[in-house]
Amino acid sequence: MGRLLHACSQRTRCEHFGLLAGQRLALQSLGLVAEFMQTAGTLEQALQDLVFGQARNADGAVCYLRRMEHFSVFGYAIYQPETPGMNQIIDGALALAHNVITALAGKIVIEAAFSHTAPADIVPFKRVFGDQVRFDAEESGLLLPSSALRSPIRTGNAGQRAQIQAVLQAHSTFRNPDVSSQVKRLLRTRVISSESSIEEIARLLSLHPRTLLRKLKTQETTFRELLSETRFEVACQLLGGTRLSITQISSAIGYAETAVFSRAFERWSGLPPSEWRAARKRSAPPS
Repeated sequence: MGRLLHACSQRTRCEHFGLLAGQRLALQSLGLVAEFMQTAGTLEQALQDLVFGQARNADGAVCYLRRMEHFSVFGYAIYQPETPGMNQIIDGALALAHNVITALAGKIVIEAAFSHTAPADIVPFKRVFGDQVRFDAEESGLLLPSSALRSPIRTGNAGQRAQIQAVLQAHSTFRNPDVSSQVKRLLRTRVISSESSIEEIARLLSLHPRTLLRKLKTQETTFRELLSETRFEVACQLLGGTRLSITQISSAIGYAETAVFSRAFERWSGLPPSEWRAARKRSAPPS
């Protein structure tokens, strides 16, 4: 997709081609995930459904909801800095996310932020997102009032939601038949939202926590090991795909203290997070 968007941008000499492509997509473009989102009780639950849907289909990027006291960010980061058409992908992803949020909750987006430099013409971005558009930001995402996350979805339907969830779960089980893969896939969508307890993951798999632990033991792993691996993967994605501070990333993935996160990251990678980020930046090809 990135190569295609990059080629189209080059051929048409349109720097915002990805933005235009994403702008044409609507909530219904997400198919079954859109149906699932529309059964959610609140906007926050619907956005977590979108995070889940993205994680099922893409490993090179992370879509996340970063909650804060007064404002929250629905963010998108690409892990590989050499990804072709990276800026085009980000622009399109945020345009689609903006359309989805507006369809579900109205015009509540306060600001659209992009981690890349500003294009020569920012007017197309203002047409999509409004006047509050920022470039060279620490992360790419849409800023929302945290209070809006509690907004009810008027089409919410618990019964229908359970039916669609069963279909999505069956599809996920087919693609990832071993339970450890299913757990990691679910953890990737919940590490940032602090809903990554074994009780929550077991509930999503329709298992008792003790049953889940037994199944993982047969695969010679534990829930704690999978959680640790997933935190490392998501931390790498945020370190490589955003300019969030080490403290912000530490907090986002569930660490109460930055020093504890830094020690854990060094055990995983052999480098402190700041050095890992610097090394990755040095290895990235020139833009």
